[in-house]
Amino acid sequence: MTSNEPFHSATLLEQHCETHSVVSGFWNVETIQTYFDAVNEVAVPLVKSRSPIYALVDFSGFCRKIAKQATQFATIC
Repeated sequence: MTSNEPFHSATLLEQHCETHSVVSGFWNVETIQTYFDAVNEVAVPLVKSRSPIYALVDFSGFCRKIAKQATQFATIC
């Protein structure tokens, strides 16, 4: 069974002007702020250099968990 705990990571590929991040688990308004803060932090060098910023986000773990929960809920109802 996969965890529903919120998880995120964010990295910068400065040479490509890209931020890459991964998001999974269940989030609320308070906990999602840590993800936003992480993405903002890694993007600082691009903002300071006035470079274009390209963002790639992997929601695949997040989507699988939501789909599984939705399927279970639909089966119950």
